This record gives sequence, structure tokens and C-alpha cells, in this order.
Amino acid sequence: MSGRGANQTIGSGLGLFKAIISMALLLFSISMIFGLMAQGETKISGDVHPALAFAVLIGAISWLTMVEGGQGSLVGLAPVN
Repeated sequence: MSGRGANQTIGSGLGLFKAIISMALLLFSISMIFGLMAQGETKISGDVHPALAFAVLIGAISWLTMVEGGQGSLVGLAPVN
């Protein structure tokens, strides 16, 4: 293996630029959603306490990442005889 690491696309200038823009957009969208939830301007935070809405959102995102990670490992594994 080369010494560049597993993700070689970030090593290029364009890959680094795309990663920075992607991270900035992700942080912007998360801050917008959390801000709207804190003010009670979403449906779930309008119906229940905003703290519960935060917990539900974080739980849903955590569950989704575990499910998606599991699917990736199932697809990538070789069949066992």
C-alpha cells in the first residue's frame, strides 16, 4: 500500500475542496435544523418539547447510520460455504 492512506481522493486539490464544501454544507444544514427545532418551528418540536425532538432526531440518525453501515458490510463480504 502507498503511504497516502485509504482515502486517496482527498489527497488531490479538487478532492480536498469537495470534502471541505461537503462538510460545510452538512454543518450548515444541521445547525439550521437544530435552530428551527429549538424555536419550535418544526412539526415534531411544535407538538412536543424541543429536547425530545433533539433526542428523536439524533436517535433516528444514529439508527440510520448503523443500518446503512450494516448493508455495506453485507454487500462487501464474500460468501461463506
